[in-house]
Amino acid sequence: MVKNTSPEIAQIEIALAKSYRVAPFKLLLFIFWGLIVAKCCIVEWAILTYSTPINGFLYVWIPSIVFGGVCSLVYARVSFEELRRAPIISRLVRGVWGACAISMIIFSVVSIGMRQYNPFILPGIFAMLMAISYFIHSILDSRKLFKISAAGWWIASIILFYQLNIDSLAGLAVAILLFQTTPTIVLYAQANKNYRTIASQRGANI
Repeated sequence: MVKNTSPEIAQIEIALAKSYRVAPFKLLLFIFWGLIVAKCCIVEWAILTYSTPINGFLYVWIPSIVFGGVCSLVYARVSFEELRRAPIISRLVRGVWGACAISMIIFSVVSIGMRQYNPFILPGIFAMLMAISYFIHSILDSRKLFKISAAGWWIASIILFYQLNIDSLAGLAVAILLFQTTPTIVLYAQANKNYRTIASQRGANI
């Protein structure tokens, strides 16, 4: 049975379908970057723990970040237009996480440049920034997973600030997997299911 719809309603349905398509896309990128950073932390921990003569920053972090950035740009190219047209709440959330990422980069550069500071304080700072970002995100989006992640990152930041040694890198990797990657996988599964439901409903109405 063919269902007749006005052009205005059809445009609204297309916009809603695009918004549901972008949600899994953003979450998948978040999972991707969480795994990259966790991997880099574990490899750096192994290099330092076993005194491996490898420059982790040069041969682990930089290639991983460059690879992740290129993959993100290629993957995101088809969705940039939808991301720019996202609702104000979505743009605020992106702003929060963008500020979090920039803050991490600044702290890393300052820590490397000013060698008088213990570099192993960075995992605690990163965990604190993640906690703040998740806390703000939980205010904008009241789903329980964001509140649980925020609480987990607060606890992780306290532990990491008291663990200013090589093991803080492994601790940060575990925190990423527990409080960032795992909740995001759950959200991705839910968003992907919603998108498929919306797509099937639109198909049934045609």
